Amino acid sequence: MRNSQLTIRLRPPYFTSLLSACMLLLGINQQVWATAPAPEGYFLQVVPVASHTSGELEGMTTYRVYLKCLNATDYLSSCSGDENSPLSISSSTGSWWNSPLNPSWNASLLNPAFFASFPEMVYDSYLTIGAADSSTPAGEHPNSIWGPNDISAQFLPGGGTNVVLNDAIGGAWYTPFPGAEYADSHAAFAGDDLQIMIMQITTFGELSGQTQLQVFMNADQGQEWRDVLVFQQAVPGCMDEEACNYDPSATSDDGSCIYADPYADCDGVCFNDVDEDGVCDEVDDMILGCTVVSACNYEPTATNNDGTCDFPDTGFNCDGSCINDGDGDGVCDEYEIPGCMDDQACNYDASATDDSGDCTYAEEGYDCEGVCYDDDADGVCNIDEVMGCQDEDACNYDASATDDSGDCTFAEAGFDCDGQCIDTDMDGVCDLDEVAGCQEESACNYDASATDDSGDCTFAEAGFDCDGQCIDTDMDGVCDLDELAGCQDEGACNYDATATDDSGDCTYAEIGYDCDGVCYDDDADGVCNVDEIPGCMDMEACNYDLLATDDAGTCEYAEEGFDCDGNCIDSDLDGVCDADEVLGCTDMDACNYDALATEDDGSCELPLEFYDCDGNCLNDADGDGICDELEVAGCTDMDACNYDSLATDNDDSCEFPGDTCDDGDDSTVNDMLDADCNCVGEPEVDGLGDLDARSAWDVVLYPNPALYDLHIEVINPGTIDGTVVMMNMAGQQVRLERLDRTTTLDVRDLPAGVYLVRIEGTWGIDTRRVVLGSAR
Repeated sequence: MRNSQLTIRLRPPYFTSLLSACMLLLGINQQVWATAPAPEGYFLQVVPVASHTSGELEGMTTYRVYLKCLNATDYLSSCSGDENSPLSISSSTGSWWNSPLNPSWNASLLNPAFFASFPEMVYDSYLTIGAADSSTPAGEHPNSIWGPNDISAQFLPGGGTNVVLNDAIGGAWYTPFPGAEYADSHAAFAGDDLQIMIMQITTFGELSGQTQLQVFMNADQGQEWRDVLVFQQAVPGCMDEEACNYDPSATSDDGSCIYADPYADCDGVCFNDVDEDGVCDEVDDMILGCTVVSACNYEPTATNNDGTCDFPDTGFNCDGSCINDGDGDGVCDEYEIPGCMDDQACNYDASATDDSGDCTYAEEGYDCEGVCYDDDADGVCNIDEVMGCQDEDACNYDASATDDSGDCTFAEAGFDCDGQCIDTDMDGVCDLDEVAGCQEESACNYDASATDDSGDCTFAEAGFDCDGQCIDTDMDGVCDLDELAGCQDEGACNYDATATDDSGDCTYAEIGYDCDGVCYDDDADGVCNVDEIPGCMDMEACNYDLLATDDAGTCEYAEEGFDCDGNCIDSDLDGVCDADEVLGCTDMDACNYDALATEDDGSCELPLEFYDCDGNCLNDADGDGICDELEVAGCTDMDACNYDSLATDNDDSCEFPGDTCDDGDDSTVNDMLDADCNCVGEPEVDGLGDLDARSAWDVVLYPNPALYDLHIEVINPGTIDGTVVMMNMAGQQVRLERLDRTTTLDVRDLPAGVYLVRIEGTWGIDTRRVVLGSAR
């Protein structure tokens, strides 16, 4: 056959599977069938996304099945099944729900604008490759191709039942590969979440199944794998290895991951906490506030406790109300005090808040301690009182009396009860003869004749003499009363400018610090003068001092081009000092090679491969101006059937009409190229050589699949008389033509899919299956 034309001869079985035809539609090289299986790490996972507790879907669960991938640019090309790689989708109840509002088997007609009014619509059962609703562009929703078992019918309104696809033809849903440039936008790529949805099903039961998948890893069709994967149930848990609660057995992240503080481990222990205050150094002192959760003024954003935490009393809320107050009396249950609440009772408890009902009372006339009442507090019970004169100065004083009778009698003034004059101070002078006066010699009104001190001595005002003159003990012109003691040293911290007498208690600041304990920092660099370390602070200097806080102006620098040790700088370690480097092309193969250059400046100009710097071929054995390495062997004769316009060297492979060939048909002989360069053979005759006795015939259809024209050739030297009828899978006739030895059908306007071609002739009837792609 000619190299430029693909011809497929159909004889049962027509395809290894319908998927092979689909591959042709997708532009996949059908000769490469030995694809790799799925690498470890790829799997199908069933994830429950909604459990319905009310409404039309009450009791059902909505599942999504995802292909879990290894790379964000992995592309899912198709999901399929046939007799060699069966596909099955099963609910344990045998059926699933389909929304009556979605007439399609995929999600292309699920419009999010209707979800608010018809919330059940979002849980429709459908097949897909990454697309969940109509917000995904229509071209990214999958197409499908089926043999006699069209499982997409189970995803149309009316409900679906379990499906198994294991016949010879099989079927698939697929999306043509758009190219790696669409990896960031096309729904069939895995994306950052490394997963691609292949179906959604809402059912009363549990979901299981399997399907064959075709995947191009890393958006590369050369990295294809094709394998049957079984649905796996999701294991929820934290899947982030960086999380404190990472679960290596989890296959579906449930959002439960817990992470350590950026500056602490999973136990909350800081990596750096120099002051051991429980707050990591990286955030220490950033936010002050109350950090105790149980405090009324807890500040969740605080990183350092400032000591202002305010806690409620035990049993109380922060607003002062009781946490527990069973009797509603405003006293918290924890603080209720049972006791007698009658203030007349002996066991009255002023602190009691709940009456205990056990009040006791004292005997009449006695208190609760059994002590009699003593109204006048004289230590004598009221019932034991004795009336009489109780004034010991009275002449009729009664020592046994406990209550005064009010009838006391007294001696005459100045005399006792016996008529003797009274000399109280026993100075030999009757009280009546005493002369009262001031007997204090230091008093201003001292009376030397006084026998009894009158108690009216008058003294000079403190700090003054009796003449009213102020006393100035130190004769400094300042009255003693006006003297003000204090530190009189102006250099002292407690110097008192108002002091007139030095108190001797001057205090002084520590050297380098002021009287407030703040160190002097003349250059305001945050380092106390006494702690300053002079030195070179320039990191570029040879004598840079890491400990220096004050630049001493002593920095020393290396000579330009040399380091601090006097060695020249050689950045590229090529043995040539940077200052001595000569820029230029150092590649000896370059056309502008510079033998003096020590440093390549990227300016090299290399000749094209196989050419010298003047553009001449290095090797051109036949002198045709085409380098030997670029010569293309092939047929260069334009009259040959296999003329190759790209060939530059004739390799004697030209084939011409009349040359022998092989038409690939074992039933023919004498195969040769005809005038149209077609390889045609003669039917093989039997041993008798009777051509008329031959009844064999054959029909060739090509190309298959077809996009524009479908060619039908009848191979038989007999009379051609018949018709060609083309029907879709619904049995509808779409083409009718008279049969010639070569008949061409224009199919470019027909939808893509599987069709039947019926060839009727005088020899009988033959029916063939063909696949049409879409040329639109």
